Amino acid sequence: GCLLADWNVTPTIHRPCEYARGMLHLRSGPGGLDLSAEMLMEDYVLGTSEMPYAWSPEALQAQAIASRSYGLARQLERGDPASNSCDGWCHVKDSIADQRYVGWGHGNTAPWVSAVQATAGQIVSHPGAPNEIVTAYFSSSSGGMTENIEEKFGGSAKPYLVSVDDSVAVNGTVVNPKASWLTPISHATVAGALQLTGVRRLGIA
Repeated sequence: GCLLADWNVTPTIHRPCEYARGMLHLRSGPGGLDLSAEMLMEDYVLGTSEMPYAWSPEALQAQAIASRSYGLARQLERGDPASNSCDGWCHVKDSIADQRYVGWGHGNTAPWVSAVQATAGQIVSHPGAPNEIVTAYFSSSSGGMTENIEEKFGGSAKPYLVSVDDSVAVNGTVVNPKASWLTPISHATVAGALQLTGVRRLGIA
């Protein structure tokens, strides 16, 4: 089937992308001109950009399957692009709100094209998922372990979106600039989250 990817044309936003494949639709939208691209699913996956193309063929193939599964699940979930929750005649947005779509935007695409072609038509499925197609979430780094879907986004637990080991992301076998990170949190914020009173600062050696 075809997929509609959407982006709003705003003069103050510049993206180093060259959109590719499919057909463009221009309409007036809430912010001015609204532009959507209609394309086949495989063409859409070819234009997505969510991981370094220098990573192993197996990693790229896994990403291609996840991207295809996510796009198809969103398409079926959102339905009619003229009246769905995508806000702009689309099934998916071209940003990290869904998946980053860049079309021809990256030059070193040969490994990614090979990965997409090698997995053509493959998706992640589960009998408990809507339409049996898994909305395959992914992130740039997990810190070594993923979370159950309900712990991240709330709602009910799903047997096909559960915590799994991802120690390869932090064990040094891959180049991962986000293997570790630091997020300062104030004492007041922690105390408030834990509903504590009378918390005082302690020096930790």
